[in-house]
Amino acid sequence: MAERIKSPEDFKEAAKANGISKVDSHNCSICGYTVGYQFSPNYEEVKFDHGCDCTGRYIKSPRTWQYVADDYNRQSSEKVIAEMNKFWGFE
Repeated sequence: MAERIKSPEDFKEAAKANGISKVDSHNCSICGYTVGYQFSPNYEEVKFDHGCDCTGRYIKSPRTWQYVADDYNRQSSEKVIAEMNKFWGFE
């Protein structure tokens, strides 16, 4: 397998180039709300939207592009990696 490790800057540049403003992670098991990363219009800020208030709180936590890169770099499923590469335009 070819080297596929990506840097935080790879994701920031891909988001800018492809107009990506959010990355869905999963859905709330109670109401179905989509949980995931959201990017500011200038791509300088990353937040993680934890979802609805089904758990008693609704927050968006500050994150960095390193979190986005880590989520990608820790994947082991070739199918998931291929889907992520397509989403980010890394193909």
